[in-house]
Amino acid sequence: MARTIVHFQGSNDGVTRFSLESPKAYLQKNTLFALASIPDQPPFTEMRQGDGSPDRVEAAGKKLFAELHAHPAIAPAIDAALQQQQGGCSPICLRVDESPIADELPWEAVYGQGVEGASEFFALDERWPIVRVREVIESEPVPVYTLEPPLRITVVLSAAGSTALTRAPAEPQWNHVRDTIEKHLQAPNSVPVKVTVFVGEEDLRNAIRATNLPWVMAELIADKSSLLDAMKDTRPQILHFFCHGTAEASAYLRIGSYTDWEAERDPSIAITARELRQSADPDQNTWLVTLNCCESATRAADARSLASSLVRAGFPCALGMREAIDVQHAHLLCRFFYPKVMEMIRKVPVGGDGTEIEWSKALSVARSSFVANYNAGVPPQQAARSYKIWTIPALYTRREPFLLKRIALATPKTSKKKQDLVDYITTLQRLRAKTAVDSKDLSLATLAAILKDFDDQIAAKTAELQAL
Repeated sequence: MARTIVHFQGSNDGVTRFSLESPKAYLQKNTLFALASIPDQPPFTEMRQGDGSPDRVEAAGKKLFAELHAHPAIAPAIDAALQQQQGGCSPICLRVDESPIADELPWEAVYGQGVEGASEFFALDERWPIVRVREVIESEPVPVYTLEPPLRITVVLSAAGSTALTRAPAEPQWNHVRDTIEKHLQAPNSVPVKVTVFVGEEDLRNAIRATNLPWVMAELIADKSSLLDAMKDTRPQILHFFCHGTAEASAYLRIGSYTDWEAERDPSIAITARELRQSADPDQNTWLVTLNCCESATRAADARSLASSLVRAGFPCALGMREAIDVQHAHLLCRFFYPKVMEMIRKVPVGGDGTEIEWSKALSVARSSFVANYNAGVPPQQAARSYKIWTIPALYTRREPFLLKRIALATPKTSKKKQDLVDYITTLQRLRAKTAVDSKDLSLATLAAILKDFDDQIAAKTAELQAL
């Protein structure tokens, strides 16, 4: 996937300048242009605050595109990227790690003339996702990540708070995660999964355990040390947070323990990006971190967003928020983002040398879903002009591509009876997952009884298998 990378650089004179970092074929790539767009001036203030203008997102996107397209090398590079055909991907990347001013701008709203002549928001198309990239220096970077089933997903759900406004129950978030996994397991070429959920709400922990889903484990969050140790033990490849976050002084996550929930108090666990990398992922297992936090990008003028800090700490990719979002939009992001993530993982061929995955394609799909959810009665490009929520998620990645190698599931030789039992249990699990999705029109009691029957059969056959 050919990336167009625009490099922004701050300077002692207070002016941010930019040039084309990649591709390198353009003669004037190193020409420095001054960035005229200022985050706290129109049209960006109107986009952030909402002034009633029907096209405030479009106005901001037009200004950003005009800045980029005025550069003699960036303009033809973007024009070349826009020739990408359906099914391909040519991300437009902004390297903003050296310029806080550039990082503050809503690049996700870039709006310009597309390949078919009409103006459009590039980030709503999978061919041209908008990505924020940064340089990361590690002593031993991972050139190719490996997927040997099961796919390990760790989910941290605890947005505790001292008031009803700051306290956010996580059941809707978990329901979206569960639905995504169940649909994934039904899909062709699906990958077995192992999901570990850490929660602050005891009722939610109990509800997850009561489902008896064979691929999930749920535990309560006790304190910072035990949470970091437990996350490390799960060796997560995808790490998802639904909690609070802040960067008022320095970027960190704010996670509630189960005692915080019982006492109805603010989160007592604070975890920085560096702590997460060094204590929870020291072996560099994690591919993608999602910060579904209401305040994950609220920051002081001289601070980086939490997502950017995670990539700086060494994670390959982190999804965060440019602005605070409400809880319902956080739940929608979980619903819209992960189905495409799982689809891209399924498409990685078994036994290859390494397939490049552009995680930003999944975010483009999520952005389009946000717009359609907001106003399905008009074309997405039109509806997006005055609706900024779809621009708030921001994806930060490292400069180098993410490569994934998928290894076949090792299957030791077993007796025919054992293999028959394994096959039967697998069939029951798939039928249960399909029934849970296809029978949602049934009453809750009827559906629960049907699923319990599946669970009882699975438990009986599992016990029979373990006894051999």
